[in-house]
Amino acid sequence: MHDAETEHMMSEDLTPVKPPESELLIITGMSGAGRTTAAHALEDMGWYVVEGLPPGLIATMMDLIARHPGSVEKLAVVLDVRSRGLYSTMQEGLAQIEASGIHYRMLFLDASDDLLVRRFEQGRRPHPLQGQGRIVDGITAERELLKDVKAEAQIVLDTTDLNVHGLASAINELFNDNGPITLRLNVMSFGFKYGVPADANFLADVRFIPNPHWVPELRPLTGQDEKVREYVLVNEGAGEFVDRYVEALMPALDGYRRENKHYATLAVGCTGGKHRSVAISEELARRLDQLPNVTVNVVHRDLGRE
Repeated sequence: MHDAETEHMMSEDLTPVKPPESELLIITGMSGAGRTTAAHALEDMGWYVVEGLPPGLIATMMDLIARHPGSVEKLAVVLDVRSRGLYSTMQEGLAQIEASGIHYRMLFLDASDDLLVRRFEQGRRPHPLQGQGRIVDGITAERELLKDVKAEAQIVLDTTDLNVHGLASAINELFNDNGPITLRLNVMSFGFKYGVPADANFLADVRFIPNPHWVPELRPLTGQDEKVREYVLVNEGAGEFVDRYVEALMPALDGYRRENKHYATLAVGCTGGKHRSVAISEELARRLDQLPNVTVNVVHRDLGRE
């Protein structure tokens, strides 16, 4: 059952509005409403995130950053404000920041009482403010303590109807200045004789292509040399493999973005990681880099190892 205050909260217009800029973002809100998930989403977007910072140290941290311009462009601080004393300390710190001319916004995460109760029950942990009472008692106490904080927040996000991925997507929409989610794809060549990369999300075996190692004039060269590249790619099946592999990867990469996964590694292997895997990796990277919302980095793990 929702109490009267919760029902009022649910009836308010809580549609988030993206702030014009976010040099400093304060994240707070109800316990169990998703502060950690929001912090992780911001980290994936390149924000520098600090969790568990005492409110009184906000101004000190901003002063340190100000002494080193450009060191941290976007800072998010996750605050746990569950007492009047901490609230007063936070207010003092934010007042100092505002007086110094530093721009900041506050994001308050909220959720219905019913959902918060379920989250604590599923996690088999007590609410930090329930004491000897029930979980709902702790939630009621915390909501009363935080009502002034919520009233001052520039952005209020209700996570009642959001799962982990939905909340991450909402954070991306609010604070990603670069448009749609971009997937960072590492294309890595390697040699099977040195072991398969442990962090590979996708694995391609190109040992079906004739090995340039057995061509005397190509043996000392690598897959980055034009002669080796031409030899590898003109072989029967090589071009078709690249075409079909890129086509097969496209729905998978789209799915990664939908699930808010920002990183993936495609490992391409041949025997020694010198000729075939290098040439195919370079060609795959060239093709994949043309896809929307994908940035590609090429790494040749075993090149020069022999």
